[in-house]
Amino acid sequence: MSDPFSVRERAYIPWVDYRQMLAQQANVSLIRYPSTDIGRLALRLDELRQRESSTGFVYYGERRWLEACVERGGWIPYSEWAFLQLTGVLFLNGFARRPNGRHGDCWTAYTEDLSSVWWPPQLSMSKNAVNSLDIIVVDSGDQPNTFKMAEVFNIIHDLSYHILHALAATSHDAVLDELVVNNDSWRIGLINEYSATWSLQFAGPDMLPVTSAETQLG
Repeated sequence: MSDPFSVRERAYIPWVDYRQMLAQQANVSLIRYPSTDIGRLALRLDELRQRESSTGFVYYGERRWLEACVERGGWIPYSEWAFLQLTGVLFLNGFARRPNGRHGDCWTAYTEDLSSVWWPPQLSMSKNAVNSLDIIVVDSGDQPNTFKMAEVFNIIHDLSYHILHALAATSHDAVLDELVVNNDSWRIGLINEYSATWSLQFAGPDMLPVTSAETQLG
């Protein structure tokens, strides 16, 4: 089975330590580069493999993406690679463009097959709160914006941590309702058996949780 989120390689790392590792790797990652030479690519790939082997820390999809570049013999933008992973492994029906009463024009995807997502035993509460993934990407373009899709990929890569943050924002039993990705932020929506909903917004350079809100659906 394809393993885009590196489930087999990842080890659980406490959130504070994990965030520090993410910040450190963001400074040297090639993910946002428009292109680079094969020598630099190979050096970065070797560095990622060594870090994964020694610590169990996986920096988003970078290592698997660079392996795909090597296999292809040329550069593939990370955003394009990430989009292909989403539609080829997780959302097999792809993304559909649909108007949304709350968000306007959107690209949406849905799946109940969560077998490719990383669910460490230490974050079992997160897994128990997710029965399906309903993704809403706010975007009026004629084609899915691959840069936003790369953000969706990175969000799902660390979904176990994010869901735990959302659950901590409410004292009620709830499950994941939807993930909504906007231009400069994204949010997790939770819902309980009485149709009460809560949301936690993530924003800023590191997309950290910033606000929570509670509503009651009529």
